[in-house]
Amino acid sequence: MFCNLTNISKAEKIEAFCLVERSDLINAKLRRGEQSRFAGKEIYFIIDFDENIISDFSEDSEMSMITGMHGPLDAQEFEKTSLGIKYNNEIDVKGDIKDQLIKYKYDNGITIVNGKPTSLYAWVEESVFKLHRWNFQIDCRDYKYSEAEKRQAKKKDIPEMDKSLEEKIKKSKVKTGPTIDDCKKSYAVNNQDDLLCLYKAKFFENNPNKGFKLTNTIYLNFKTGQVIYFDDVKDLNETEFFGLLLQYEEDRSALIRLKSEHLKEKRKLIRVLKKKEKEDN
Repeated sequence: MFCNLTNISKAEKIEAFCLVERSDLINAKLRRGEQSRFAGKEIYFIIDFDENIISDFSEDSEMSMITGMHGPLDAQEFEKTSLGIKYNNEIDVKGDIKDQLIKYKYDNGITIVNGKPTSLYAWVEESVFKLHRWNFQIDCRDYKYSEAEKRQAKKKDIPEMDKSLEEKIKKSKVKTGPTIDDCKKSYAVNNQDDLLCLYKAKFFENNPNKGFKLTNTIYLNFKTGQVIYFDDVKDLNETEFFGLLLQYEEDRSALIRLKSEHLKEKRKLIRVLKKKEKEDN
């Protein structure tokens, strides 16, 4: 870490070129119809360590949806970290309805190794209704990408491969546990596993695309800062699930409330099951 920070301090400015690949957008769970807006395009940052300012000089203004900055005039102060830098911002983006503005919140970071940028991490959240969240991880370097590299990054997967992958995912879901539809409110609770399944679904609001960001602390087999979805937690036991290390206070509070509610319902269920056992005997 000392070596990394030393190399950074020697350079007053660093250029970072980050190429958005279609796989980055798929992993962030961006809608397929939106992916062509970003795939194959280059994000261009200038990081000024003298002023502690990061500026977005990307040619395509669409990149502001990932960077959280409306061009170089919207430059942001950053904070140095052991891995590189991080910055936060909020911007207004035009919606589909006339005169509609949607506010987005950004918690972004750039990893810098030996004075060279290697990755952009962009955590993007629609900040009012919190209906949309994306977690982008995009490779970066300190020199421009070629047109051939951009074309390659823009390419779509072969349809046959998509179908094969889809089948594998479906099969893996059958093997590894219940889907979120299995665990919705209408789900019959016959034992403690059913009850836990129900509360996992409640936490994710019965939405398989709703995600929550973890802290940068190592927990179980998750990546630090990972955005988790229902499929990521469906096989966790009670202690592991309610022990999730969530980034945001509102998410932690929601999980604590559910944990308390789950405990009460669990006690009731145990009493019912014991009573039923006695009656059967």
